[in-house]
Amino acid sequence: WNEEGLTQRELSERAGLTEPTTHTALQRLEALGYVQRRTLDGNKRKQHAFLTELGQALRADLEPLAVDVNDQALAGLSESEQAGFRKALIRVITNLNRDEADAEARGQKVPPTRIPTGGWPR
Repeated sequence: WNEEGLTQRELSERAGLTEPTTHTALQRLEALGYVQRRTLDGNKRKQHAFLTELGQALRADLEPLAVDVNDQALAGLSESEQAGFRKALIRVITNLNRDEADAEARGQKVPPTRIPTGGWPR
């Protein structure tokens, strides 16, 4: 809601999703009438996503739900426990991102789930 006109790549990076996943989500949101994609400055390669009026209107319903879910998830934790938990989650995400980047630099394609190609051994 706060930053209109982000590209698919920018949205992917901010959401921590792959570009194909973001592309699929944008297609679905566009079909539902919540998002409109368009090019800017004559650059036909990059499409930018903008919320429609219908998409903007969802904020009043969805934002309180997100706050409520966070409140429920953190219920019973002190402020310092919550801060420590957030710090730990950020570290976990950073570690996983670094591991994936290192694997890619070595020429390995490592799926985020690390499921072996043939599936788990039985």
